[in-house]
Amino acid sequence: MEYRFSYLMDPSNYRTDGLCDGIAVRNHRNAAVGDLGIIRLHKEWGEYIGPPPTSASCGGLGPQYGFTSVALPECLPERLEIVSYAIEFAFIHDDMVDPPGETDAKSSSGGKLMQSRMVQQMMVMDPKTTTSLMRCWAKYLKYGGGNRQRTNFEDFEDYVEHRIMDCGSWFLTGLALFTMGLVVQEEEEEICHKLTRPVWGAASLTNDLQSWDKEYKIAQAHDNHELRNAIGWLIKQHSISTETAKQRCCQKIKAFVAEFVQTLEYNKVRQDISQPVRTFVEAVQYMLSGNLIWGWQCPRYNPDCEPNQLQLATMKALGYPFSSPPQLLHRLNDPCVVLRRDLPTLRKAFIDGPSHYIDSQSSKGIRGKTIDAISFWLQVPGQDLAVIKNICRLLHGASLMLDDIEDSSNLRRGQVSIHTVFGCAQTINSAGYRVNEALKEVSKLDSPECTRIFHEIIEEMENLYIGQSYDLFWTFSLTCPSMEEYMKMVDYKTAGLFRMVSRLMQAMSTSKTKPDLTNLMTLLGRYFQIRDDYLNITSIDYTQQKGFCEDLDEGKYSLMLIHTMQTQPEKNILLRNILAQRRKKGKVSDAHKRIVLEQLKQSGSMDFTLVALRKLQAEIGKEAKLVAQDRGIKSPLESLLGVLEV
Repeated sequence: MEYRFSYLMDPSNYRTDGLCDGIAVRNHRNAAVGDLGIIRLHKEWGEYIGPPPTSASCGGLGPQYGFTSVALPECLPERLEIVSYAIEFAFIHDDMVDPPGETDAKSSSGGKLMQSRMVQQMMVMDPKTTTSLMRCWAKYLKYGGGNRQRTNFEDFEDYVEHRIMDCGSWFLTGLALFTMGLVVQEEEEEICHKLTRPVWGAASLTNDLQSWDKEYKIAQAHDNHELRNAIGWLIKQHSISTETAKQRCCQKIKAFVAEFVQTLEYNKVRQDISQPVRTFVEAVQYMLSGNLIWGWQCPRYNPDCEPNQLQLATMKALGYPFSSPPQLLHRLNDPCVVLRRDLPTLRKAFIDGPSHYIDSQSSKGIRGKTIDAISFWLQVPGQDLAVIKNICRLLHGASLMLDDIEDSSNLRRGQVSIHTVFGCAQTINSAGYRVNEALKEVSKLDSPECTRIFHEIIEEMENLYIGQSYDLFWTFSLTCPSMEEYMKMVDYKTAGLFRMVSRLMQAMSTSKTKPDLTNLMTLLGRYFQIRDDYLNITSIDYTQQKGFCEDLDEGKYSLMLIHTMQTQPEKNILLRNILAQRRKKGKVSDAHKRIVLEQLKQSGSMDFTLVALRKLQAEIGKEAKLVAQDRGIKSPLESLLGVLEV
C-alpha cells in the first residue's frame, strides 16, 4: 500500500520491550487533529452526560503519541478528528461499564444523542464504510463484546479468546475500514477480522499488561478481588508472582506478533482476497505496534503522565473539561510560572500541520522526475540529490499553500485546500517556515559554490514573488496583460524554481563538464504553466480535482484568455464584465463559464494555445538534444516529455 499520510518513526524514540518485533511504527502527519477530536468528545460528554469517570482523565491522548495517530496512521486526514472522537467515546464507555454500575436517564439519553450525531457525521463522509462499521459494531455486541460479568475461564487460552472479542476487535475492524475508505463486501468483513486475530490477541494482552499496576491499585482501594486482567488471572490460577505472570503474558504477546508477521508476508503475494482486504491487513499491523508504544506513555494507564503543552493549551482554550491530576491543577494555578526558565520546548505540531497536509496530497511527482532526468546529465551524488529534492519539495509546497490563499482556491489535487482546514493565518505562517527550512537545507550541501548559489536562490525567490505580484495585480485590477508581459511573469513565477534547482545541481555535479541549463529550465517552466492553464479549462481530470474551469473562478488571465481579448477586441466587453461579476460574487457561475469557453473556441484561442504548447515541447526537445550531444548521452527528458504531452 502507498503511505501518504504518515511517516516512519525512529526506533530509538520509542519503547517496545521486544513486543512488536518485525513491525514498524508510523505516526500520522496531522496528529494534532486527532487530539482535537478527543478534546471535543470530553467537552460534549460533559454537556450531554456529565463528568466522565476519573480513570478517563486523558483517554486516547499521549504526551508523545496519541492512540489514533500511531494505531491508525493512514487515516484519511479529513476523518482523523471524528475517528479519534469515536475511539475516545469507546474508551470512556469502557471505563463506565468496568466496573459495572447503574446508568441514569441523562447518561443514557445523552450517550445515544452523541452516538447518533457521530454516526450521522460519518454517514455524510462515507455512507458505504459507515454502514460496514455499523455491521461490525452489531457483531461486537452479538459476540459478547463489553461483557464484564464473566470471571470464570477454563484456562488461559479461554481467557484470551474472551479478550479478543471483548477488547472491541469487531468495532476496530469496522473503524479501520472507515478510516481509509476501504469498501469491502459483508462477507469480507469476516475475513478481515479472522486474518487479523493475532493483532487483537496481542493488543488486548498488551492492554492488560500495561494497565495492570493501575488496575491493581484501584482494586486494592475498593477491596475488589475479581480483576478482569490477564496478569491477575494468571496469578490467581497458577499461584505465581506478578513478575512471572507478566513474563507469561509477554510470551503470548510475542507469539501473536510472530504469527501476524507471517500473515503479513503471505499477504504480499496472495491473490485469493481482494485488494481492499489486503490493504486492510497491512494497515492493521500498526494497530499492534501503535497500541504498544502509546500504552507505555499514556495517562490512561500511567496516572502520573501529563498531557503535553500543546494539548494543555488546547484543553484550556476549550474550557478544559478533563479530570485533572492534583499536581496538574496546582501547576495551572501557580503564578510563579512567569519566573520559570526551565520551560518546555514548544513542539512544531501547529506549524507543521499545514505542511504535512500538503505533503500528504497525491502528486504526479513531475518535478522530482525532472530532477532525476537532469541528474543523469550532471551526475549528482545521491545524498546531495536527496537534499536538492527536499529543497524543491519545501519551496514548491510553500508556493502552493500561498497560491491557494491568494487565488481563493478551495480545492487542491482533489482535496480541500489547506487554508480551508487550518485557516489563512496558520497556512501563511507555515509556508514561511517551509521557506526557512529550505534555506537551512542549502547549508547541508558541501560545495565551494554554495555561497554563490545561496544568493542566486534568494534572487530566484525574489523573482517568484515579483511574478506573483503581477499575476495578482492583473486579477485584482481586471487588467489584461500583453502576451509578452504574461510570458515574463511565467519566467519569474514558475520557471524560477526549475532554474534554482538546476543551479544547485550544477554546483554539486561530479561531471567534468557542466552544461548551461538556464534556457532549458525556462522553457520547461513556460511549458508547465501554459499546459496547466490549458488543462484547467479543457481536462475532465482537472475538473474532478479542482472544479469546473477553476482558473475563471480565480480571475486569472491565461494565455488563451489573453489571446482572445487581444485578437478579438469586440469580445473584451463581454469577458471583462463576466470577470467583474466574479469579483463581486467570488466565483463565476457554470453558465457564465460556458459562455467564456464558447468565446475561447470561436476565437481559436484553444487551438492557438495547443499549437504554442507543441512548439514549446519541440523546442525543449531540441534544446535537450543539444545538451545530450555535447555530452554524448541520450536525452533523459524524452520519456518525461512524452508523459507531459497534451
